[in-house]
Amino acid sequence: MSTPPPSATYRELIAPGRRALSAAMVLAILLAALDVLVVGTALPTIVHDLGGVELYAWAISAYGLSTLAALPIFSTLVARWGALRTMTLAVAAFVAGSLLAAAAPSMLVLVIGRGVQGVGAGGLLGLPFVLIAQHTPPGLQPRALALLSATWGAAAVSGPLLGGTILRVASWHWVFLINLPLSAIVLLLAWIALAGRQREPEGQSRPVNLAGPVLLAIGAGLLLSATTIPWPNSALTAAASLVVLVLFACHEHTHPVPVIPSPAWGIGNPLGAAVMSAGLAGAAFLASETFLPLFLQGVWGISPLGAGLVLTVGSLSWTAASIVSARHAEWGPRRLSGLGARTLLTGLGTLFAAVALTLPAPVLYVGFALAGAGMGIAITSYNTAALDVADRYPTGSATAALQLVQTLGNASGAALAGAVARIGFAGQFDPQRLQPGLVVEGLALAALLRGVLAALALSVLLATLTLPIARSLPRLRPAGSHATSTD
Repeated sequence: MSTPPPSATYRELIAPGRRALSAAMVLAILLAALDVLVVGTALPTIVHDLGGVELYAWAISAYGLSTLAALPIFSTLVARWGALRTMTLAVAAFVAGSLLAAAAPSMLVLVIGRGVQGVGAGGLLGLPFVLIAQHTPPGLQPRALALLSATWGAAAVSGPLLGGTILRVASWHWVFLINLPLSAIVLLLAWIALAGRQREPEGQSRPVNLAGPVLLAIGAGLLLSATTIPWPNSALTAAASLVVLVLFACHEHTHPVPVIPSPAWGIGNPLGAAVMSAGLAGAAFLASETFLPLFLQGVWGISPLGAGLVLTVGSLSWTAASIVSARHAEWGPRRLSGLGARTLLTGLGTLFAAVALTLPAPVLYVGFALAGAGMGIAITSYNTAALDVADRYPTGSATAALQLVQTLGNASGAALAGAVARIGFAGQFDPQRLQPGLVVEGLALAALLRGVLAALALSVLLATLTLPIARSLPRLRPAGSHATSTD
């Protein structure tokens, strides 16, 4: 029989016995998430110094794809080595990549460093969810998950600001060198929190699936690349992606430890519903935010800084909604996820109407705030549902699957939005020619509206699909869904 979990408060996360662990988890997520946004802010300066503009996008993609591949690998290593040794390896890889990128004499070396960083980031992003499953009581888990979700929002707000500040007071090399002291703090906190209370590793019986994550990352990278290059190269790249993804599927079918547990491929069970909903919601949100600043600049003449504030509003509402929703964990994953999905859909619908009717800019800020709040509620509920059934699968595999699919959804949403928007632009609008303070007129304005509306229509469709899928989530959290370690 399912009953609500015992009540808990956020204060318990910073109690003496949990303080170091909570800080380590938050800082690990913050470190990996910030690096995407800080480096993105610094990239124009880096390219100006090193050259290699043709590798500009790969400085971001290399990080994301290697993170995608590393996430499930680190979840397996936890079972073999324990959380502390695995966290040490993740931090070491992140530091090594940061040093290589900071010392890069060329853009190619920097891209390689970013790839090594991404391997470490896979551990930094995935391990906190394993630690919550192993060391946090069920009644406190929704709040711990909300704290991690809120950390993403904090990174989105502070990342560009931190990157700009570093560039004003130091060289771009410090964008990477700042990771060294922060990584040392993460590792120190992990040792304080975990030394002496680790779970016994499961030994060498569980094989490490290396080929599966690599094939998935290559296939996803080729597929996303196909959306950014012209015909016929896009068709050839998409075909190559399909071949690699078929190889991935065949490998997964025969491997004893698949990257994504087989139930996660279906939507009729809690894990599958949580994983697929998280991927769709992430894709919907990223598809919506990709072109909003462009619309605000081109139609209303708002400055790039003012247009970028719409993303800040969404990040802040995501953070606030994550924290508040965790206080109502007794409502159960199904009710909370439904509330989150409907709020997300309301926000996206508001954005679509605002663009279609050319409503005043504040309406877009309200719409994206609603979308961000919906994501905060929904993602926290999906993570909670996956965590509640995690003990049915190999250590870390359930939460890793959700993080993996959500990451893939984020990347796919942005890429698909770009593809459908370019169809709408129809060669009549070029975002690179947009000048701050000047509005777009004539055929270019019509093309801009078509492109942004196409991207928003895609996001509404993706968000709508989460509603029926989430019905497979449990009504209430099971009592005692995880045995907790001694604290």
